[in-house]
Amino acid sequence: MTIIGIDPGPTQSAVVQVEFDPFRVSLATIGPNEEMRVWLQTRHHEDTAVVACEMLQSYGLAVGRECFETVYWVGRFAECVPAHIRWKRYARPTIKAHVCDGVRRPKDPDVRQALILRFGGTRKGQPLYGVVKDMWAALAVAVACHDGAEEWEWKLV
Repeated sequence: MTIIGIDPGPTQSAVVQVEFDPFRVSLATIGPNEEMRVWLQTRHHEDTAVVACEMLQSYGLAVGRECFETVYWVGRFAECVPAHIRWKRYARPTIKAHVCDGVRRPKDPDVRQALILRFGGTRKGQPLYGVVKDMWAALAVAVACHDGAEEWEWKLV
């Protein structure tokens, strides 16, 4: 099963393409959002089962333009995914809690470490070679999706 994981940003996003049987990161990149959108729209998705994207969530704090731009791009990415491929969204706290099972209040370094422990190292020839920066968050989204983590759902509090 192949899953594309996206860590969206206001101007550029991280994308990973992961095959899980056996585990292999076949693509890991960060690029301008418009290029990522075109890539999602034009590539052949015969092997892709799901596109999983991190979704922003309200924490009750004021947010700025970057947050709204990121949400805009999540929507743009969603509209580019072919109809036969599932589109899933995951909240960051859900992703971190799932990947870092048992870690209280996990941070980004905890996510990275948990992924390295689960799948292998980052040196040349190892499974996670080439995964850097925001690609870790995109990989975590794909892993949470593969493992069946709870999808993002709009809830009024």
